[in-house]
Amino acid sequence: MIASTILKSRPISIGNSLPAAVQNLAVKQTVANYTQMPSLNSSITPIDAGRVVNFLPIPPRITVTVLNGTASGGLASGKFLNNADYAALPTSWTATYSDGFSGKLMTNLMKGLGGSTGLMIYGFNVTGYDTDGVKSDAVLNNSAIQVLYYTGNGTSAIPADINIAGAERNTQFKDGLLTVKVALVLNFLTQITCSLAQGQSLQFVFFTQPVID
Repeated sequence: MIASTILKSRPISIGNSLPAAVQNLAVKQTVANYTQMPSLNSSITPIDAGRVVNFLPIPPRITVTVLNGTASGGLASGKFLNNADYAALPTSWTATYSDGFSGKLMTNLMKGLGGSTGLMIYGFNVTGYDTDGVKSDAVLNNSAIQVLYYTGNGTSAIPADINIAGAERNTQFKDGLLTVKVALVLNFLTQITCSLAQGQSLQFVFFTQPVID
């Protein structure tokens, strides 16, 4: 008797493994590829039999720059991330993303990774800039950064304070730039709120890989 072997698909992947349902379909297709007679249909060209092309690149860093572009007024609060679904940016505020798609790629990573549990962040750099574009400790100290997770009870949210005021003594601080080592998940319920006066901006560089001291 010839021993039988269960054939398994071998995904070519960067990122998460295939969902169970997709994996099962891939196995069935692999078995069919190896057990059926070679096709005489010239219109079909088999490529990479037994493999599933499955790439999920996650950029190691994602930069978001938030600017309060109002011409006058004092310190104000604004929210970014998931602006299309929840609170919009205040009038004259802008958020610029490095993902190449005006934040849409980052939004999809937050919504789709880990069975929709979100995008893991291991820390971030944050830089404050004053109205002249000069790095500023004062902007950082007044930024009042919070990560919000909406509960579905009206507009209420569970806040997680990222208190960086007075952190200039951190060894990772330099001229208005601070490295914050914190594990947090950004998901489809998340917005980040910060405070800026007119003309001021904050630049965040989120790390999707562990921060090395």
